[in-house]
Amino acid sequence: MTNNVQIYNNFQKPLSPGVHYRIMVLTGDQKGTSYFLLTKRIVLGRGKEVDIPILDNKSSREHLELVKMDNTYVLTDLDSQNGTIVNDLKVTQKKLAENDNIVIGKTVLRFNIIQVIEKSKTIANPLEEVVEDNIISNPKSFNPKRIMITIIAFIGIFVVIFMDSSDNELLMKFKKDKEFSSLKESLSLNLEKTKKTENKEKEKEIGIIIHQGLRELREKNYYRAIILFDYALKINSEHYQAKYYHHLAKQTLKTEIEQLFTKAIRDRDSLKPLEAAKTYCSIIRLIDKNPSDERYISALKNINIIEEEMGLTKDELKCN
Repeated sequence: MTNNVQIYNNFQKPLSPGVHYRIMVLTGDQKGTSYFLLTKRIVLGRGKEVDIPILDNKSSREHLELVKMDNTYVLTDLDSQNGTIVNDLKVTQKKLAENDNIVIGKTVLRFNIIQVIEKSKTIANPLEEVVEDNIISNPKSFNPKRIMITIIAFIGIFVVIFMDSSDNELLMKFKKDKEFSSLKESLSLNLEKTKKTENKEKEKEIGIIIHQGLRELREKNYYRAIILFDYALKINSEHYQAKYYHHLAKQTLKTEIEQLFTKAIRDRDSLKPLEAAKTYCSIIRLIDKNPSDERYISALKNINIIEEEMGLTKDELKCN
């Protein structure tokens, strides 16, 4: 670990004014850790000499680097074995923007640009100005008890001199306004509690859907898994786990279909047409018989070509 980053075990924003660049770990063994970037070049990976360690089997020793350019960082994949994904796309180089998600294996990171503005000092009323001047000019003369007595005396004089029948009405109005403010505050708190309850219920629902999607993914029912993760994202479009597993399901399906197409071509070149037809049938079953998918159409077309080459009638080779 180097001194190029500052590490926190939470996602709190910094207090010091200025522009801060942060990498948050959203999943994996380091979940909940945030790294503030302090230098122009930061290296991420599994090695011992990197700035941000990625404890993931899919991570290379030096997996990627972040280089400061203009008002952000540019990500460059360092010829890693398993590649780098940014927002569902595999990249070799990418200029990062606020809330970009970086995926290395099963580890999801998020990039943030945080601007902290220095708060200006303001004076609420003339009385505060008098008290503040008194503290600065003569610290020993500052007596909170004496100031409180003075304020109470001013209020008493005001009540005695100015209160008449019309003032009684004003006082009643003040009380009503106070009651209204209390009611408004109570409604606001109830609304906030309701929102928190709704968010918890949504999070619970998304958790159940993701669990079902992962089960379908393990059983290689990729389309069903993708539909479930899609549904989770409709509930919360920013849910990072749903995003990650949605991308994983699509990428796994794509990889497996590409491997099956390669095997089918190899079987045909080896003069094993029936084996090739079985492989094309595997592709059709994997796509869950979605006739609008181009890969489904291509697999079916190749089966028909094999039927012609073998002198069979159309649809004689059926996929069970």
